[in-house]
Amino acid sequence: MKETELLGQWWHPRTPDLRVGGMLELDDNGFASLTAIGGVFRDEHTIGAPRELTVEPSGRAMVLHGIAGGRPVTLIDCLSMRASATGGSFTQTVRPGAVLIGIHLDSVDQKVVRGLVVEIDNLTEWSAMRTFTPTFAEGQELTGFEFSFPDPQSVKVAGTTVTLKPCRSGSWWPESLSDGRRLCEREWVSAVFEFDTNQAWEAGVDAPSALRDLVTFATRTPCAIRSRTLLVASQDGETQRVDLKVRTKPQIRESRTTDVNDYLFDLSVTSFEEIYPSWCELAAQAKSGMDVLLSLTYDRPVYYENILFNAGAAAEAFHRELFPDARTSEFSAEQHEAIIQKIRDALTKEERSWVLPKLRNQPGLKERMLDLAGCADATAVDELVTDRETWAKWLKNARNAVAHLELARLDAIPEEPRYRLADITQDLLHLVVLARLGFDADVQRRSVREFYWYQAQQFGEAVRATIREGSGTQ
Repeated sequence: MKETELLGQWWHPRTPDLRVGGMLELDDNGFASLTAIGGVFRDEHTIGAPRELTVEPSGRAMVLHGIAGGRPVTLIDCLSMRASATGGSFTQTVRPGAVLIGIHLDSVDQKVVRGLVVEIDNLTEWSAMRTFTPTFAEGQELTGFEFSFPDPQSVKVAGTTVTLKPCRSGSWWPESLSDGRRLCEREWVSAVFEFDTNQAWEAGVDAPSALRDLVTFATRTPCAIRSRTLLVASQDGETQRVDLKVRTKPQIRESRTTDVNDYLFDLSVTSFEEIYPSWCELAAQAKSGMDVLLSLTYDRPVYYENILFNAGAAAEAFHRELFPDARTSEFSAEQHEAIIQKIRDALTKEERSWVLPKLRNQPGLKERMLDLAGCADATAVDELVTDRETWAKWLKNARNAVAHLELARLDAIPEEPRYRLADITQDLLHLVVLARLGFDADVQRRSVREFYWYQAQQFGEAVRATIREGSGTQ
């Protein structure tokens, strides 16, 4: 991972004449640390700090300024980690939460951000936007390359216009070397966000999240935001570019190969104008369920029990958020509450505490799972889970066993399907999301047959064996 060192001068905005030298170290994942010789601020209890330093009682400064490499730098949410006074010299180590290179902000709430440009893992391949394409003869012999420049794709959602913009760098002419000639060309797709009104710097963190999550879901790979560049309104009315370094997950990893054949879908089978608004709407409607589902891709737990619990929690959250009015009786919520009130009035306080929790009007986990399975293509679901009743029953029992720390109850589920249950549930949620995004049965069935087939076959054999033996858990 690339690390950068910026040597410069640093100061607190309230004492701009009190500048000290120091080194700012930061990496591509936004981890930053400033070592300032002389200190930039102090709290009331810092020993050995110069008395003229600005006092921050909490030991945290929301904004610090600097000049490094000839560019202005703003450090955001700066926590004093260490301070020492030795030999008459005071040294302070500060850890900022974010670094903006190219601007001095007066406060964290200053609204000067017009937009931003980001690069996201796998966005180029997923976008299906090609600026150069190899050409082949009938015998699959490479004959050359075709160069083009596809039009950007844009869509507006909630006051923000998002544009996928193809980019290319390299040399049109080959470089002559002693051992031959070389032609280097690189293409990538950037996402440009333009806001209707100026935003604070944190928009650079929040705005790209939905697109990153969409690409992660579609490619089945944890995708990181590799770079963020804020588009900031300058005093002369022009737009200047400001590099934003901030700690977020997932962390950036070394670039690696990616294969579109491993994706659930890309933009060759849909359009950005259709899929992005649909994704944003679904992510807002099923926020908790989507967050937990994506966590199984971004940051999969080590212990299987945690994975199993999260898969069950994601499925339950999806159903609760997609069907908030689901109930187990013909009574409406108002009618049910009226019945509960009559019972409440007839019981003592001790009796109510025991009786009322049992009088719910909401479906249990098994019923919710069966409803959820009905949200996707029936053939795809049946090929994945084999028998819906058995899958829903096992998931209910497994989730409850982990949630209530009764792990011995997991043994009631045969070992082979037990260790595939989390993946099968995650895959079913993928089918539900695909259906909600408007993908037809062919796309859903393809995902089962190409990506989940082995898991489904192994799970199905165990399900059929259990049904034959009549030993399904209750």
